[in-house]
Amino acid sequence: MEEIPFELDFLKHLHRCGCPVAHPLLTTTSEPSVTVRTTDGERIAVLFTYAPGSAPGRTIEPRHSEALGQVIARIHHEADTFATTRVCHVLDIGYLLDASVEAIFPHLTREQRVAVQITQRRIRNTLPVIPRQVPWSGPCTGDVNPRNFHVDDHGHITVFDFDQCGLGWRAFEVGKFFSSLPSGSKTEAIRAAFLCGYESVRTGTGRVPRTARERRKAN
Repeated sequence: MEEIPFELDFLKHLHRCGCPVAHPLLTTTSEPSVTVRTTDGERIAVLFTYAPGSAPGRTIEPRHSEALGQVIARIHHEADTFATTRVCHVLDIGYLLDASVEAIFPHLTREQRVAVQITQRRIRNTLPVIPRQVPWSGPCTGDVNPRNFHVDDHGHITVFDFDQCGLGWRAFEVGKFFSSLPSGSKTEAIRAAFLCGYESVRTGTGRVPRTARERRKAN
């Protein structure tokens, strides 16, 4: 529950900046949420604005993907100016990689564990190359996929479900979207369309530093 205030503040910021997100409606006392008592203890309740249309899901088309890429790029751009002291998820190697490996390890065979550990090492050796500052890193939505946005009859998009938002690499958003796509003949076209839409809005981020010297300069 401690990450919820970050999520709500983030959504309010994006809404003020004009991003098409489902944002929290304020209560009569101008609060973005209320606390309710349930049989499982206290819970935070929030009423969000309506997201018109429907989620493409497995029927997503390249045109939907391109429009989503544009919106995510705009969210990243506006997120660069978001400042808060709230507690949030840190979408780093420990959270995204190590915790995931730890969770699935008991369910794997010996051979599968070896394969997973090799992949884990490769990822750990690659991710530090990505700079940890704007524009490569910053507040992220946390879960870009074909089910977390609605598109209406006019092609307008509204993004929602920021439960996993936090501070991390923007490349994670792209990878999360790519991994959520169903396999099929249009998959590559959908991926290309997303990148095309993203780069049409958010350009000029420069080349990711590759050498040790370049990484030191970036950090």
